[in-house]
Amino acid sequence: MKIVKKINLIHVIIKMITCIKSVSTLHIQFMIPQTELFSPHVLFNFCFRECGAETFVNFASFERDGKLPYNWRRSLFAFLTLLPSCLWTDYLLAFYINPWSKTALKKRKLTSPVQLDDFEAFFKDMSKDSAYKFSLQFEDLKSIGLDLSHDAADLPINRPKNRYTNILPYDFSRVKLISMHNDEGSDYINANYIPGYRHNKEYIATQGPLPETRNDFWKMVLQQKSPIIVMLTQCSERRRVKCDHYWPFNEDPVMYGEVSVELLSESESPEWIIRKFRLGYADESQDVLHLNYTSWPDHGVPTVNAIESILQFVHIVRQQANRTKDPIIVHCSAGVGRTGTFIALDRLMQHIREHEYVDILGMVSEMRSHRLSMVQTEEQYVFIHQCVMLMWQKKKQQSITSDVIYENASKT
Repeated sequence: MKIVKKINLIHVIIKMITCIKSVSTLHIQFMIPQTELFSPHVLFNFCFRECGAETFVNFASFERDGKLPYNWRRSLFAFLTLLPSCLWTDYLLAFYINPWSKTALKKRKLTSPVQLDDFEAFFKDMSKDSAYKFSLQFEDLKSIGLDLSHDAADLPINRPKNRYTNILPYDFSRVKLISMHNDEGSDYINANYIPGYRHNKEYIATQGPLPETRNDFWKMVLQQKSPIIVMLTQCSERRRVKCDHYWPFNEDPVMYGEVSVELLSESESPEWIIRKFRLGYADESQDVLHLNYTSWPDHGVPTVNAIESILQFVHIVRQQANRTKDPIIVHCSAGVGRTGTFIALDRLMQHIREHEYVDILGMVSEMRSHRLSMVQTEEQYVFIHQCVMLMWQKKKQQSITSDVIYENASKT
């Protein structure tokens, strides 16, 4: 009997080794830090499946007999036997064999173009098995930017200027303030240029200003000549401060450092508020439109019923943005989740008007190569796809309506 048990265990180990040898034919998610094949949870599931153990344990039986079922003991033994080699193999893949290693990450380009005519079928396929394929794509995105430096953000003088210690701007794409003094850190603000549909610096993604950074924020608005600020958070959400109230409470002008800010008008609707400011510096003045979407939960997405609302808001912003070539400033709290999702939707709305395909994975990958964690959660990533579905349906409907109008006009 013992010989049979050993033979069965050897069979499991041999099967696992066979899988390892055929690694070149398997899909491996590099740089996750554990790959899909060699992560402990995958090894655990493999051992239990091959040893015939159920993943559910009958604890009543365990308490009565005082020991785990035979198949569980056998599976655990196989798992613990293979775990050291599993972790070591993963280490080798991540740092030596991995083609997406730190020296190659800059060259990596994730892409998944889809024809819009096929998008509905594509979305249904991606949504199967609890959106497993969406999860795989989003895991791939986590490797983007791992090799990029953020030395300026790490300077002791600049650390208090970061709202979150884990959301830091990359050095190569960060917005630099122009200062009369050459003091260390005087050019720093937690903000990055993000490429858009029309040009490489179409957006500035930034965090919600802190009390100690609101002067720098208005300095950035003035220096970048940004005519539009898109705010996607409320100052306080769930009793937590998400953003400083960085604009005047009434129509009296307020000085933020050397920049004067005056509230000219404010109009409120159920889901957003539109304000108009006049900035003054020396003899110069600049009008700025402030569009504040107030119904977007932190780390989450608007409800499915609110997709129409957020797309309408994006459309309103785009109508104003088409009048300028200067960057739009977009912020939420951290400047990555809701901010990244909004920028993605604005880019896609422009793209879909002129093209019959989309590459959402490629676009988010490009955004993440300019600022950390743009489109922060998988839920936000899926939400972008849901919005594209509606954009495409609207485009088809407009096309049908235009054809009908043209036919009627040609008959008269």
